[in-house]
Amino acid sequence: MTSVYEWDENCQRIHDYIAENFKHIAEETGQLEYNDNPQNAYELLNYYKKWHYNNELFRLTVSEIISRKTVLEKLLNDGYGVSIDLAKDLETFLNREVTWYSKSLEFTFYLQIEKVKQIIYVPDHQLQQKNSWHIIAQLCRKLNLDEQENIPYIQNESDYEVRGSIDAFFRESRKIPLHANIATLLKMFLSITEESGTIMSGHIGNVNIDPAYRIKYIASRNIRELFEFMYGHLDAYINIDLHFIQNIHYRLTKDLDQSHSWKAGEIRTEDFENKSGLTFDFGNFQRGINEIADFTANANWDTDSFEYFIRQLVTLYYMLISMHPFLDSNGRTAKSLVNFLMLKRGLPPIIFDTYEEIPALHRYGGKALDMEKYFKKRIKRSVNFYFEELYRLNELNLIEKHFYNINFDSGFYFRQLNGLSPGIEISFKIYEVPPSYDIYSYYSEKCKITIPSKNKLEGVRINYAFTKELFGEWEFIGETSPNCFIYKGKDHYHIDTWEVTLIIPIEYNISQFKYLELGVNNGEAYFNNKGLNYRYELERSLLMKVLAQFIINYANSGNFPEIKALADRIEWRSAEAIQASALNENSGSHQKAKLLSENPDITYLLENEFVPLTLGFITENNLSGESDPSHADNLNAINHLIKLYLPKTAWVMDF
Repeated sequence: MTSVYEWDENCQRIHDYIAENFKHIAEETGQLEYNDNPQNAYELLNYYKKWHYNNELFRLTVSEIISRKTVLEKLLNDGYGVSIDLAKDLETFLNREVTWYSKSLEFTFYLQIEKVKQIIYVPDHQLQQKNSWHIIAQLCRKLNLDEQENIPYIQNESDYEVRGSIDAFFRESRKIPLHANIATLLKMFLSITEESGTIMSGHIGNVNIDPAYRIKYIASRNIRELFEFMYGHLDAYINIDLHFIQNIHYRLTKDLDQSHSWKAGEIRTEDFENKSGLTFDFGNFQRGINEIADFTANANWDTDSFEYFIRQLVTLYYMLISMHPFLDSNGRTAKSLVNFLMLKRGLPPIIFDTYEEIPALHRYGGKALDMEKYFKKRIKRSVNFYFEELYRLNELNLIEKHFYNINFDSGFYFRQLNGLSPGIEISFKIYEVPPSYDIYSYYSEKCKITIPSKNKLEGVRINYAFTKELFGEWEFIGETSPNCFIYKGKDHYHIDTWEVTLIIPIEYNISQFKYLELGVNNGEAYFNNKGLNYRYELERSLLMKVLAQFIINYANSGNFPEIKALADRIEWRSAEAIQASALNENSGSHQKAKLLSENPDITYLLENEFVPLTLGFITENNLSGESDPSHADNLNAINHLIKLYLPKTAWVMDF
């Protein structure tokens, strides 16, 4: 295992970024010295605009080198595992490059200054400071040009103003149907799974005893259950302390790879083999634990200041990621905590991006301010994703649909749709990566769906089936093609990416099945999630809700007292079951729904009495038309029964 102190691909990435900046400066100052020969005010303006840009680039690059080097040295002294090799490389840049480029910029600034003096007045102190801004401004006035439009500005892509995006989110989200709003926010929360090597690749730690498919299955199950717990407690008081963070870790890692010496939810008691995180030397680790405890004890998550709230989030996240308090799953734990706090605040979850985050990590000399800039950029990107997702739903005529049972598996997002045409909406990404590309193995390891070329996109087919048990026999096998492709641009590796959406209809005769499984065929390769298939667990009360919706929308004659009586029986049994359990009136509705769906008596009533009765009612009465208002009492009874079984993710379903 490579030590964190040593050089790695991310060190190389930072080195290449700095070297590319210096290369750009060298090329353009070379042009200023040897090629550019300005003869008038307009040409001089362009000359000093180029010089100004490169001087700013030089200043920012040197500032970043010094900052990273300082952070690395300080954290190393405090006992953190950081890249010593990167610190040495940064020192080399300072010693070898900075002096030379500084002299080159100084020479090219004064090279054309006599020509400038013939056109405008430049005070001596401006010359001594090499104030190109002053020269550009005066030349613009001479040429009757807008000086603000001519001052070159290097936009720091991480330094976004996030307040405007959040205001737009609050303003526009009020106009969106509540069920579509909630479903979109939950999809954003689950996006952290796409950044997880455990879930996408099926590995944990460095040596795995369990096969990849088992690790993927358990890790996916755990994060689904964590999500249910968190979403069910958004309105509850939660003490955000170290114990709560350990609780998140426990829920994420329970039952994972029993060969490891660590236990779910437990703070590590030893150093990583590669010295990642905070080491135990000289009591460093315990000091870090105490600092996290102190910070959470004094944090004010109810602050009225949005900026202060974000700064607290960033600080806690940076502390957790830097320290690595657990032996595995530190990233998922910290990201889950952040998004739980975002949702509790009424803010959209952050869609994290590991590639963009790496330069902000302590290990590579990133400081908390770098992490804050990264957070703000990702919040803005997350708000954009929110609107893009709503646009997609609108284009597919799904914006008014009722979504529930929202889930995911290894990059696939699943949602059940209620209404007159119930179905399962599935979305995932496809990447154009020919097998000959070196990076193809990376996408394959992450179980990402690829196509060798764009012209294969329309030939993509999805094979699916329903099963009665986990890893059970495929039945009701089908094949379909996507409903739409939306081009999402290029990813960080310059790979063209599309978001794919398909809808699999739900028929009444699938009530006996518990899972939907699928694989993807691109015409040349078949993708089945390392033999696990992409899997979705259907809600137990699915058919009951579909049939009840059908009745409520179409019943136009007759009365159905048997259904009302049966609803009363099931409600009575449900109240008994909840009373006999550890749940109480403060328990989340999803917890209650899970308890009831696992109760054999209630399940029997639903599957063997309610379903046949309502299905028979539909068949015998040949229902059509609008519901008769005189049936309000009976409809309310069914509605109450349905809502009793709805998870919290479907509060907004109004029959």
